[in-house]
Amino acid sequence: MGHEEQTRKVYADEREVEELVRGFESFAPPPQGFGHAEHLTVALWYLARLPGPEAAERMRGGLRKFAAHHGSNLYHETITLFWLRVVAAFLRREGRGRAPHELANLLAASHADQRLVFDYYSPRLIETNEAKSSWAEPDLKSFDFEG
Repeated sequence: MGHEEQTRKVYADEREVEELVRGFESFAPPPQGFGHAEHLTVALWYLARLPGPEAAERMRGGLRKFAAHHGSNLYHETITLFWLRVVAAFLRREGRGRAPHELANLLAASHADQRLVFDYYSPRLIETNEAKSSWAEPDLKSFDFEG
């Protein structure tokens, strides 16, 4: 099984998605148990329920608190906002008429590759302190998913 298969989470119902979000907000999962698919699911939950700016602030604040709680300072502003834009575009395309757990499963399956960010950002830019602490515009190509 490849890495992308290992990160895919399958939710049976909305309750399981909500439990993940509550766990994230209470810092319950260890960092190694809260991978890319879980990040996407929480972002999806917030974006589906809150206005965009409020969802972004909740995700950003939650990630900072989660990292600090677990003794890490790995928060990355540009990567966080990049993925929020990706998830928002996904939600606009796929969200109508689907249950939250179905959307979370589809999102995890269709966006399992964390390296998508490098289609838009060079490693040189994404690794700068400026990109880690504040939004950086992509340097390789413009977003083609926000239509």
